[in-house]
Amino acid sequence: MPNPERTFEAQMLARYETWKAFGYVANRFLIAVRNRGGVGAATYLLAKRGISPGLARLAREGRTDQSVEALVLTALWDQWFTTDELDAARRALCAVASDR
Repeated sequence: MPNPERTFEAQMLARYETWKAFGYVANRFLIAVRNRGGVGAATYLLAKRGISPGLARLAREGRTDQSVEALVLTALWDQWFTTDELDAARRALCAVASDR
């Protein structure tokens, strides 16, 4: 049976690869995932609150579906995050949606 944390981390890294395909190379994101693991990196990013430059870029590309925020809000992973972290993800996604 696969390790759920490794599966989540693989999903985070898959997002990085998707971003690279359209020219967004998020090196700091990659370093955060490698140093903190997938869940740790997501928690770290969500603690920053607001619209990150990365999320803004994904919104400009029409790819917020590939954001960390969208990933943590999926039913498969949301139980790993606090209510505050999930609320931060929702607020950030709503904010970029309203800016479009």
